[in-house]
Amino acid sequence: MSIKAQRIFPLSFSQKSIWQSCTLPNNNNAYNLSAKIIFNFKVDIDKSEALLRQILDNNAQLRSTFSMQKGEPVQIIHPEQQMHFIRHSINSLTEEELQKQIQKDANEPFSLEHGPLIRFHIYSYSEYKHIFLTSAHHIICDGWTVNILIQEFLGKYFSNNTAKIEKSLQKIELNNEYFEFTKWQKKMLCGQSGEDLLSYWKKELGNEITQVKFPFTNSSSSSIHTSNNFSGITKLRFFSIPDKVFEIKGYTPFIILLAILKLFLFRYTGQSKIFTAIPMLNRPKREFRKIVGYFVNTVLIYIDFKKQYNFSGLLSNVRDKVKEAFRHQDIRYHYL
Repeated sequence: MSIKAQRIFPLSFSQKSIWQSCTLPNNNNAYNLSAKIIFNFKVDIDKSEALLRQILDNNAQLRSTFSMQKGEPVQIIHPEQQMHFIRHSINSLTEEELQKQIQKDANEPFSLEHGPLIRFHIYSYSEYKHIFLTSAHHIICDGWTVNILIQEFLGKYFSNNTAKIEKSLQKIELNNEYFEFTKWQKKMLCGQSGEDLLSYWKKELGNEITQVKFPFTNSSSSSIHTSNNFSGITKLRFFSIPDKVFEIKGYTPFIILLAILKLFLFRYTGQSKIFTAIPMLNRPKREFRKIVGYFVNTVLIYIDFKKQYNFSGLLSNVRDKVKEAFRHQDIRYHYL
């Protein structure tokens, strides 16, 4: 698809939350997202660069910059953008020096206004060993997107069908644009679905979200609350229970660890209302799962320890809360 002019789009709710965070002081690289791959084979670096260029040209989000227009943040899609691809020869570096260099490159701040918002580095030990680093600003991608890009790059690299490569790359721009998600999201939130979601979260969270306040001070001693509102928690022997028992009840490792975290926070703070934030994939429609962009949403899981729980009861409560959060994840935390 040929793109002949800049295109300007409003930000999604998730992008707006990052934009606002990026205006805070000392937040230069807080939203850097990076991934590293080690290649233990001979790499055609020229071919790699050409493929990355194609991927950049065919994914609008990767050619984005952000600025203010008429008092509102907007996303600007550029018809072309210079690709940041740097080759490093690391023969003279020690392993420690190399890791420091990779960390430095991964943490280099991005300019939302000037771009580019994605960078590629390749560090070559020798002809048969390389490290490939991708670093991007979170406002244009999430962890799922990084996996999409890596899989696409590797798929194209090991494919010998040039025509198939070109066709598959074109589909991204034509059929799977992030802006379709932005439009869908705003339309959904303005309709009955949005009202239902907002009603659920208002009922679930109430009027006040309390922060967890640890009783620790700068002194060497710390006071620790030992509230007894929870029964049977002095020794957690549930790890000896057969895995099938957990599977039958739907207690995944995530549910178990989240329950333990909430229990820990309750025990060490003495606060009965414990809110924990967890990230959700938030790609509710199948067609969104192949789109490059930032979708992840944060949802709050609320447990009130004023109720009496044994550990099994706590697990059940956390499981049910997480299921409901999944069902109602489409409303943005920023929107709430």
